Amino acid sequence: MKNLLIALLFPFLIGGTTTTTNEVEHDLIGIWHDEFNRESVQITRNNNFDVMFTRVAGYNLKSKGLILSSHEGLIDVERNYPKKETYTLRYVFSPSKETLVITKPDSKQAWVFTRIQ
Repeated sequence: MKNLLIALLFPFLIGGTTTTTNEVEHDLIGIWHDEFNRESVQITRNNNFDVMFTRVAGYNLKSKGLILSSHEGLIDVERNYPKKETYTLRYVFSPSKETLVITKPDSKQAWVFTRIQ
């Protein structure tokens, strides 16, 4: 009887102990360059597996923060620099996954990034 109860409760115990995490599409990770705007963005995971981004133009830091999740062509961003704010951007990959287009916040413009690493 004890084994039967354990067998019946086991799936619920496992499901109850897992935490939900927001996933970020693996193909976003890398170093990307936008030739038109002369900007680059590096998207990496830190030691806590948070997905961080840093966007630069030459030697000038433009923005940095966290990518909270990506799903169905949307990226949820928490920017920490130059000011803290949270917003959602649209994105799409080329079929080869070597080109990434991301809408700019509060704009009808977009970055067209090419993977460089």
